[in-house]
Amino acid sequence: MKKLLSFCFLVAWPLAALAQSVGSLRITVVDPSGAVIVGAQVEVRPATAAEATAASTKSGGRGEADFNLLEPGRYTIRVESPGFEPYEARDVRVRLFVDKSDAGVAGGVAGGDKNSSRPYFSSGDKNRDGSYFSSGTAPVAEATIDVIPPRDARSATLIAKLPGEGSHSVTATIAPDGLPADDARTIALRAVDRLSVLLVDGEPAREPRDAETFFLKNALTPNDSEDAFVRAKVIQPSDLAAQNLDDFAAVVLANVSDLAPSVTDTIIAYVQRGGGLIVFPGELVNRSFYNDELFANRKFLPARFGQPRGDARADKPMLALQDKNFDHPIATLWNDPASGSPGGASFYRVMPLESAETRDASSTQPKTQHNSTGPGEPRVVLRFNDRSPAVMERSFGQGRVVMFASTADTAWNDLAVKPAVYVPLLYRTLGAIVGRQDESMNLLAGEKLVLHPPADLLGRDAVVTEPRGSRDGDDPATKPQQHTLRVEQVDREPTLQFDGTDTAGAYALRLGDLPPVAFAVQQDPIESDPAPADADQLKLLASVADVIEPNGAAQPLKTMIEQKRIGTEIWQPLAYAVLALAACEMLMAHWFSKPK
Repeated sequence: MKKLLSFCFLVAWPLAALAQSVGSLRITVVDPSGAVIVGAQVEVRPATAAEATAASTKSGGRGEADFNLLEPGRYTIRVESPGFEPYEARDVRVRLFVDKSDAGVAGGVAGGDKNSSRPYFSSGDKNRDGSYFSSGTAPVAEATIDVIPPRDARSATLIAKLPGEGSHSVTATIAPDGLPADDARTIALRAVDRLSVLLVDGEPAREPRDAETFFLKNALTPNDSEDAFVRAKVIQPSDLAAQNLDDFAAVVLANVSDLAPSVTDTIIAYVQRGGGLIVFPGELVNRSFYNDELFANRKFLPARFGQPRGDARADKPMLALQDKNFDHPIATLWNDPASGSPGGASFYRVMPLESAETRDASSTQPKTQHNSTGPGEPRVVLRFNDRSPAVMERSFGQGRVVMFASTADTAWNDLAVKPAVYVPLLYRTLGAIVGRQDESMNLLAGEKLVLHPPADLLGRDAVVTEPRGSRDGDDPATKPQQHTLRVEQVDREPTLQFDGTDTAGAYALRLGDLPPVAFAVQQDPIESDPAPADADQLKLLASVADVIEPNGAAQPLKTMIEQKRIGTEIWQPLAYAVLALAACEMLMAHWFSKPK
């Protein structure tokens, strides 16, 4: 009999290192000549559980067989087709990796700590040894890029296993070239084993399935498992004031009417220092509160809630989600057909998201304001098929706010019963929230590091260690330079600030007896652009420095600089003035010394 071959393409949903997430597996079945086999029976079974139920399907018109919602792990694949010997592949691994393209490095892990939205200063974590994958250590992963055309870009995926939970830095390097200053890029990131999320149920019910947060809780914490990566706690709005929000990576308001002024202040401050807020509408929502207080006055929300549209009891849906051209990082996984499409979710009633500042994620990105205390620009995450926004977000301080245009349950839509869309959308939204916290730990050279430790660390000293060999003339083997800082009260917030970020590389910050925290500095990518500066850039530069423009002659730069400086130095005129003054003094002395 002929032999059957299969090629496996692993596609994992990059969910910001949410370890209990799911992935997808694509298998292409071909014969020895490379021709695809249509209608082959493909079976996938977990390799570690003999009694586990196998998933099976038949290969399609291009020989492909897709398996979604697979948990990370090892699997056995068996393929059968008439006229061919059965084919079996064992120990096929499905694993997750994180897309950190926004950080400028080809891979990474992000997340929040077990019980804190400010995990960098959380004590009591295990295995936080402050180890770094930094320049000077043996490479842990390698990849080859054959060629990069001029003014083009290429990417490579590198996967590394972090030594433990906590704060780390990862450096990616290329072989030295004509501009060695940008041959390395470093990012700071965290590895976590659990996230806590607070669900505020605005319409609790006697029957659990009728509660506003029923689907949210089950999507985030299936079967209420103690081992779940995300631990969801459900409370009523009246209990919100008693919660310590810093124990949670994100807070979800599901059909919550409004908030007391003191609670509003608490939530805004929580998001400003690195927390996350997700807002779902519903029939109980007081639009005046959200629109007037949170959107117009506080500039906190990315959009206002418009007048509700549609009929939740209608037989036919009014809207569906877009099914192509996804630009926002939360939604880009659906650009891969193997991940399915959100377009199958139906919406019968919505509360439109309205914002005069709405921008697509595909538009030119503003410079990231890592340490801004105010709002970022609103961005559209997902749209409906009529192009109106379905999900929007904006950064606020060091945190992020996300708004949905329809309910978290099935009252207005069937999104919650589409697990292939609902689950990754929630997880990737959480990933965007906790990833925002990591943005403040990745700076451009010259930017100030601003962190907000817990109040009990006020007045404590911190030590920042620079990268080895970061100063001119330093031997990389010598002890790196250190700086002592103090946690001070700034605008009623405990604040730690460090502005000595002139050198790219991995820095370490230690505060008291807590585990070290990694933060990274890298050069602005625009510094690597060999294109000549335009007239506007030269004019701006000339306002703070002398600009020497090439004159076309083959002159060394040193000569050009010396010629530029002629006429600007004052030592020669001063010397002549001193000599003239001395001569004048001698003449005057001689004149007055003559006998009268």
